[in-house]
Amino acid sequence: MAIILLTGATGYVGGQLLPRLLEGGHEVRALMRDPKKKTLPDGAQPMQGDALSGEGLDEALDGADVAYYLIHSMGGGGSGGFADRDEQAARNFARAAKRGGARRVVYLGGLPSSNGHDSEHLRSRHRTSEVLGEEGPDLAYARAAMVLGAGSSSYDMLH
Repeated sequence: MAIILLTGATGYVGGQLLPRLLEGGHEVRALMRDPKKKTLPDGAQPMQGDALSGEGLDEALDGADVAYYLIHSMGGGGSGGFADRDEQAARNFARAAKRGGARRVVYLGGLPSSNGHDSEHLRSRHRTSEVLGEEGPDLAYARAAMVLGAGSSSYDMLH
């Protein structure tokens, strides 16, 4: 049984992953800015924290074996603002994961464009992987195109 910190537990991918981790017998801590706003499945431990400010990261990651990084900063701010927030959040998270003794960070990023002209969003997602890999423990970097499923942001945009 591993101790797992899951960010993005209330998002689409994290919401699909959380029950499977619990079914696998893992101890799962779910990092949330405001744990009182969301309900988690029985067995998940809500942890208050914020990757951008760094608040609560050390407590949430202390003793964690694996940390899933499923967050990004697309909301708010002007052009480029989200990329700076993405990088700072990744840096804070990676350093806290290393201090907490995590063996691995698992990160879900995006696929590059086929024409070599990535959007600012895709460049930021890839930069996030670089920061996580440079600053934190071993990184498992998965890349996916749009994640579609009822309730996902991509599905909602298309719908």
